[in-house]
Amino acid sequence: MPPIDAAVPVDARLPCIGGDDRIEDEASGACYIFFTADLSWAAAQAECALLGGHLATSTSLAENVLMSRIAPETEIWIGATDEASENNFVWVTSEPFAFVNWRAGEPNNGGSNGEHCAILEGENNVAGRGCLWDDRNCASGSSYLCERP
Repeated sequence: MPPIDAAVPVDARLPCIGGDDRIEDEASGACYIFFTADLSWAAAQAECALLGGHLATSTSLAENVLMSRIAPETEIWIGATDEASENNFVWVTSEPFAFVNWRAGEPNNGGSNGEHCAILEGENNVAGRGCLWDDRNCASGSSYLCERP
């Protein structure tokens, strides 16, 4: 019998299906599922949890470029927030927040209700960097990207 904490064999993973579009990371096997539904950040995170995942986390340049291929010209919720501590963004997975790809002047907490949740800005897709990030009001509606291991 394999140990309880043994890695799940690659062929035992769920297929990368569903959503309005999807892309799989060949290196890690992670599945990114894109939804065009106009949801708040919290509602999008809840929908991703129902799929066995979370809002996508972009923890490296390669991952950001891959995620950016899914829906150019679209604003997409990703799993970063500073709701707990202003200007201290964290990933929903508690992974280190070491890689950043903010657009110049961001995050800026603009708007009358503050901006505490991150999006990929499809209209700001930079060759070699992928989509730049912006902080937005978490209650605003946007498309979203789920990541499932």
